[in-house]
Amino acid sequence: MVKPILPRIHSFEFHDLKSFPNFLKYQITFILYIYWSFELPQIITDYFPMLKHLVRSRYQVVSQALSDAIVALALKFPNDRVSVMDMCSGGSGPNDLISKQVNHLILDMCSGGSGPNTLISTHVNTLMEVRGSPNIQFYLTDLYPNLETWKRVCSTNPYLNYIGTPVDITQPFTNLPKFDKIFQTFYCCFHHFDDTEIRKILKNSLSNSDGFAILETTSRTPFNVLKVSIINTLFTLFIIPFYITKIPLTMLITLYIIPILLLTFLWDNVISSLRTRSSEEILDIINELNLKYEEGDDFKWEFVVGGGYSTYPTDRVNWLIGLKKPIDSY
Repeated sequence: MVKPILPRIHSFEFHDLKSFPNFLKYQITFILYIYWSFELPQIITDYFPMLKHLVRSRYQVVSQALSDAIVALALKFPNDRVSVMDMCSGGSGPNDLISKQVNHLILDMCSGGSGPNTLISTHVNTLMEVRGSPNIQFYLTDLYPNLETWKRVCSTNPYLNYIGTPVDITQPFTNLPKFDKIFQTFYCCFHHFDDTEIRKILKNSLSNSDGFAILETTSRTPFNVLKVSIINTLFTLFIIPFYITKIPLTMLITLYIIPILLLTFLWDNVISSLRTRSSEEILDIINELNLKYEEGDDFKWEFVVGGGYSTYPTDRVNWLIGLKKPIDSY
């Protein structure tokens, strides 16, 4: 990840405000979903095969990293089943796409199709057979559960479930089902919290999960601020007409005629960039908490800073992945 240059500014985003109209909040959520799911049409990639490597959807980039982390966690704790819990699901975000893609990648790995090597793919396949199912189950959670949307999304996805009661990620979990191992995901939500809240969230994750991934698509660099201001705005104006059958007509008005949606989205994009902490900054906070290993623990935490481009060189997803590792494996 590029080192942040601009100072962190924790200003407000419109779609975070309780007073922000729900219909505009839905429209912003829909645009964000497009950003996660957009893929070039096959007719274009057939004529220009190189574009397959230069333009990928965000969910594909992230799914590969998550599947690698989940398999690594499963290998470290072979007697336990890993479940994935998204901690700020909102309107469900990219979970529908990612849960399917991760399971597809892991199934492919189990069959030996694209695993890092034969030994690992064979081992993973054995573990999954012992558990009776190769599926990794994903769970949507939020402080304000969006039950109507979640029920609809989960009804068509065999890998996706939801927790119907509020889940406060700054507090120890008291209302969750019992899981063998929990891998938490935080999709583009860490920048919404102030420093005090972030410390509570990280402390909670280090104490109550077995792995986590913190992902951001923005950064505090002049290039990124210009990108979200200009490229994202132009892309949004260009791409929305292709989804005309999936959007309310009011969205055309708020985007092109009375551009309140466009201006709101522009503001929120810029503020998201200025709020974002780098993976290294989050890792520094983790080191300050000094919870990676405590006397008597039978495990230690390991962390990996990484990222990948969905569209080179303008759109990059950055992540910090943490995994527990048994002491006896060192």
